[in-house]
Amino acid sequence: MFGILGARDRSDGTEEYASFDELFAALKSRMQKDGYKVVKSRTHRNKVGGTYEKGSEVVRCDLVCDRGGQPYKCTATQLKTSTKKTNCPWKAKAVNRKTLGKWILTIICSEHNHEARTPDPPTDEEDADAEGDADIVQDAPAIPEVQSSGPAPDPTTAALLAVVGVTPNTMRLTGTSSTTSKQNTGKWRSRSA
Repeated sequence: MFGILGARDRSDGTEEYASFDELFAALKSRMQKDGYKVVKSRTHRNKVGGTYEKGSEVVRCDLVCDRGGQPYKCTATQLKTSTKKTNCPWKAKAVNRKTLGKWILTIICSEHNHEARTPDPPTDEEDADAEGDADIVQDAPAIPEVQSSGPAPDPTTAALLAVVGVTPNTMRLTGTSSTTSKQNTGKWRSRSA
């Protein structure tokens, strides 16, 4: 009939944390591993002098899935935007129990009504590290070769480009050809205005 203040049954699905930041970081990483995202929907603060002030201590925070909330109907005529909201029922609350000196996380509804996001695929380097053969590098051209119909550079310039590792196709316009191109573009813009 009389219980010890603060004693709880650990099978009720609550978790304890030293601070809200620790609680939110742990929940966020766990949800991210599962393919979901958690956001704060509402925070409750202590009353200071009978009123709520912005700088007062947070005593409770309601957490929801980022897909929670009503999906909206777009009434725009030109640009139809979409919504990611699916009215997901997943909810949790974080409460600062001062008697325990801890933050208590309680999952209110643990069900989602949408598919989990898939994590980004690993890069080639991560695959190599995981397999233990990170020192094997496949030679692949970083920039695809483009056939140029422009004039070929003189032999001295071609030799210098080969030493530096630049293909003649990646040369940019310089000098009079660049200036002429810019002037022609300016004339075209002034005619179209």
